[in-house]
Amino acid sequence: MSSNTPDKVLIRPDRLRAVREQRGLSQRDLARLLGLGINQITRYEGGANEPSASVLAMIARELKVTTDYLVGLSDDPGGHNAPALQPHERQLLDAYTVGDSAAIFKLVTDRLRQLEGQSNPDAS
Repeated sequence: MSSNTPDKVLIRPDRLRAVREQRGLSQRDLARLLGLGINQITRYEGGANEPSASVLAMIARELKVTTDYLVGLSDDPGGHNAPALQPHERQLLDAYTVGDSAAIFKLVTDRLRQLEGQSNPDAS
């Protein structure tokens, strides 16, 4: 690369690896989707190399997360593009975040009963 290449972006290797794995992609799969060599993905995930801004954008697009998440500026993988949570979804997420297993169980049980009632309108 020449000295005229764009500035490199400090990616969070742990986040890149975690999101790739959550999407069920191997390093080879991601490299193929991005048109890169597998060694490049290995170096990004190992912290040995940093992607250019354009490659970072391609990675984020392919993994369906924001670039802010990949570089550690945000802890929200979806950013503003993430759909708004319904109140019952927010309650469940909050209970999960604090480890309130009783609240999780109650919320899930209530939601299942609600869904069961919707699928069986004759139930009283």
